[in-house]
Amino acid sequence: MKNYSLKAKVFMLLLVITGMVVLVMSLLMQQGVDKSFKNYKKSLSKEFNHRVINTLEWYYDNEGGWDKLVGNERQWFHLLNKSAIKVSRKASEVKSKKTHKGMKIPDIELRDEIKEKLNQFIPNYALFDTKKKKIVGASEWEKDQGSVFKIWHQKKVVGFLISTGEQASVSKQDRNFASRIKKLILLMAVILLVISVLLTVPVANYLVKPIKAINNATKKAASGDYSVRTNIKRKDELGQLATNFNRLAETLESNAATQKKQMADIAHELRTPIAVVMAELEAIQDGIHHADKESVGTMHGQISALKNLVDDLHQLSLSDLGTLRYKMEKMDLVPLVKQVVAAFSLAAEQKDLSLKLKESSLSCYVLGDHNRLHQLLNNLVNNAISYTDAGGVIEVSIECKDKVITLLIADSEPTLTTAEMAKMFDRLYRKEASRNKKTGGSGLGLTIVKNIVSAHQGHIIAMPSELGGVAMKITLPKVV
Repeated sequence: MKNYSLKAKVFMLLLVITGMVVLVMSLLMQQGVDKSFKNYKKSLSKEFNHRVINTLEWYYDNEGGWDKLVGNERQWFHLLNKSAIKVSRKASEVKSKKTHKGMKIPDIELRDEIKEKLNQFIPNYALFDTKKKKIVGASEWEKDQGSVFKIWHQKKVVGFLISTGEQASVSKQDRNFASRIKKLILLMAVILLVISVLLTVPVANYLVKPIKAINNATKKAASGDYSVRTNIKRKDELGQLATNFNRLAETLESNAATQKKQMADIAHELRTPIAVVMAELEAIQDGIHHADKESVGTMHGQISALKNLVDDLHQLSLSDLGTLRYKMEKMDLVPLVKQVVAAFSLAAEQKDLSLKLKESSLSCYVLGDHNRLHQLLNNLVNNAISYTDAGGVIEVSIECKDKVITLLIADSEPTLTTAEMAKMFDRLYRKEASRNKKTGGSGLGLTIVKNIVSAHQGHIIAMPSELGGVAMKITLPKVV
């Protein structure tokens, strides 16, 4: 089965299952028919035996004994014929001259053909007296004893009836009918198998067609064509698989486009400082500029910006891969926030900014890495100072409630739109028009911040600030 296609496997599997169902159903139907016919034959034999007994009791009552029946085959067959249902047209034409009590048994010559007819429809019966001496019939008490029935007259046993064998014609008819039923069941089984084959093909196509479509789409996506989509409109598991594949393809396509854009942005970020340094060096070589303190300072600043960009890229790659080293320990976040705010107080004053701290009166313990959280706070406070207009306000607050620590860094104007705030954590994103106090950042800081927060099982969002600018809200799980 390894070398067969999925369609062939599904087809054979469905065919085998259908064949087994048809076979089991046929066997059960045949057993049911056989059992029903056995019960039917038993009921017929019981009814016929009852009629024969009633006829013999009637005869004994009319004749006063068995004397006239001893060895009288003609009368014996006539009595049996009276008990039988109309077995033949000739037998039914034999009419009694008298009815009820006192009737005489007609003295008729039973022709061989009538005997033959009767023998076909009547089992082998024999009548015995109370001393088990045979009166008439072909069976013997000791040799051919079968079913024994008592003949009653006035609440006394006056004889015994022995029945051996069964009604031959009924048995033959049963066999013929059972044979026809078996042939009919076999024909039905063959028809069902043919129908199952005809139905299995479209069922196999129905199951395999979406799998083939997903497989072909996967091959195209593996070769780099992320624009491929499957057009499968189903609500079952295969439809869900197709939907998930389309989402995966969309994600890969989006990531590929983002990667291309990021590579272009990174190239642009690298090209700017390199171009400035190259221009200064070429100017010095051509004698336009001298290698004085001002020129060296310009080149140093550009190279420093280039170094910062490379360092940020390195940090970002480590955080994406999860290889940034975190030394998690229980620590109080309040002293760290106070330390960072104090460290940036001078920078805020130099830009004519008011840096305020609203600290919690309670301890706010987290399970975190001191150095990474320090890096996170440095980045956010520095970012707020860099992009807030002079004369503005920056407010840092920390609050502990229940099991959550909330850290908020909010600043005054300028602000951003909701769409722009949603992109702030994208790599290399900078909105220079609205936050125009650019200080040469790489545009990777907030992406690194987001990765650090995620590593501490927290969340960070950007939202409008009550001060008129942007607020960064961080939630971290509190530990006791």
